[in-house]
Amino acid sequence: MSWSSEKGSAKPLKLQLPDGSSIVVDGKVDRVDVMRHDGKNYVRVVDYKTGAKKFNLSDVLYGLNLQMLIYLEALCANAHAKYGKIVPAGVLYLPSISSVLSLDRDEDAFKLEKEKLRQLRMNGLILDDLQVIFGMEHDAKGLYIPVVVKDEQSKSSESLASVAELGAIMQHVDRLLVDMALELRDGDIAAQPAKGTYDACEFCEYAPVCAPLRDENARKIEDFKREEFFEKLGLCGGEEND
Repeated sequence: MSWSSEKGSAKPLKLQLPDGSSIVVDGKVDRVDVMRHDGKNYVRVVDYKTGAKKFNLSDVLYGLNLQMLIYLEALCANAHAKYGKIVPAGVLYLPSISSVLSLDRDEDAFKLEKEKLRQLRMNGLILDDLQVIFGMEHDAKGLYIPVVVKDEQSKSSESLASVAELGAIMQHVDRLLVDMALELRDGDIAAQPAKGTYDACEFCEYAPVCAPLRDENARKIEDFKREEFFEKLGLCGGEEND
């Protein structure tokens, strides 16, 4: 099993609004990889990042960092003509530059190389399927991906999701996009910066414009554990609640 990078295009994600109108979400993916196995096409979206970027499930709950998930959903919904039967395999951030390493001057070359690889390790969300995990890293020791397999069991659950869980995430993303579209159409553009696990105003060039209100109207962002996150999406033990 191996992954191949694919070129081409797919139709953008289209969502219906309650009144029958629709919105279209379009964009450009840095990289799409496909692994063909047992008649299925496993698709993952890879985003190159020059700075430190970590995928966090809690961000998705609040409508933050949805880009890669939107791309993945668009591919799953609209790229069957190109890929055939599609299974979402995950989204990953890939560091595109090496970080400055802090090591002793006389550190041996092996440790130096190991630390360089660790700095380039991808992070994100991967389908909890052993053949997908081993397809991404042949020994699944977590050198290149944020998942480890020991005794035929996948570890690092914070970076894993079942097909049902990925489906619940995409449904949540759809709801967020529809809500955003309705608010924008109604002229609701109030400044409600995200604050909590990080501060959206920290590097914003327009922070002085809404300075008096930004803290008062801020949305408090909490960091939930994986189980709490999926419970809020209506999933319990991987199954959707009634």
